[in-house]
Amino acid sequence: MNTSQTLGSAQRTFVYDPEQRKVTLVVGLGMLGLAVAFPVLYLIDSEATGVEPLFLAPLVALIGLGALAHWVYTRSISLTFFEHGFSYKGEGVPYARIRGIRYKLVHVTGGAATYNKGFLHVRLDDGRRVSPSMQLDKMDEVIGNLIGCAMPTLVGGIEQALGSGQSLTYGPFALHPQGIVCRGQSIPWERVALSSSGSNTHVQLLNVDPDEGDYEVVHKAKMADLENVDALEAVAEQRRSSAIHARARG
Repeated sequence: MNTSQTLGSAQRTFVYDPEQRKVTLVVGLGMLGLAVAFPVLYLIDSEATGVEPLFLAPLVALIGLGALAHWVYTRSISLTFFEHGFSYKGEGVPYARIRGIRYKLVHVTGGAATYNKGFLHVRLDDGRRVSPSMQLDKMDEVIGNLIGCAMPTLVGGIEQALGSGQSLTYGPFALHPQGIVCRGQSIPWERVALSSSGSNTHVQLLNVDPDEGDYEVVHKAKMADLENVDALEAVAEQRRSSAIHARARG
């Protein structure tokens, strides 16, 4: 297991969303308060309250205890970025071991606090997967920082594979040393462009005329279904630029 000594100096820590924890604490204490109040109300005026509060009190108490247990548990959840890796739930992960990142983030607003829906999966070189909680504070920054730190490794891995003549498949996109194949179309790198669309929910493969600038949308895929989508965009941009420059020199 890697430790902070092998990952370098700590850069920043993201804790479980404080606002969500505050709401959980209020709910837990409120439920326990009701569990105590129900029997008291029955003793004060049993005819007016009836026996229902006595049956409800244990259930309400369990809900309150569950909320407080969750509040205590989330206190220990955090993700720390280090110079050479990140740590989550006591496990240190060097950025060099990351082989894939896939994510989906949707902010849901309602009630006393907002929360996130989606997932963040980090695939390691041994096949294991680390999936941090989606309720970390500033989740957008968590995902962005993680992608940025892992980008040299991810882009380098793709470039190394293509440079050695290998082909790589990411969902509907098949990357080859000469370009991308998708839906029966083989597009050379000088005409390839990958761009995000739909509030960063989809990625489009474009066939772009390098001279006229006209383009055709070849395929649109959900970003949540693709691993390393940000690295793919970076590789496509680098290879397109290199191919255009090489053609101009030739």
